[in-house]
Amino acid sequence: MTSPDEMTAGERARVLAAIEGQRPVRMIRPSDGRNVPVAADRVQERLAAGYRLAEEDEQ
Repeated sequence: MTSPDEMTAGERARVLAAIEGQRPVRMIRPSDGRNVPVAADRVQERLAAGYRLAEEDEQ
């Protein structure tokens, strides 16, 4: 996934909720597979860099 257009409805809803609540989105960093917080306004940039959204149960 490299853009918000490729997100499922549930993933999109999680990102929008994070933006509204001004809280970070949990994403998986490609370099080491770690679950890291990402500012909601940087999700698109991180998707393009290879990050992926963490599953609900990984948070």
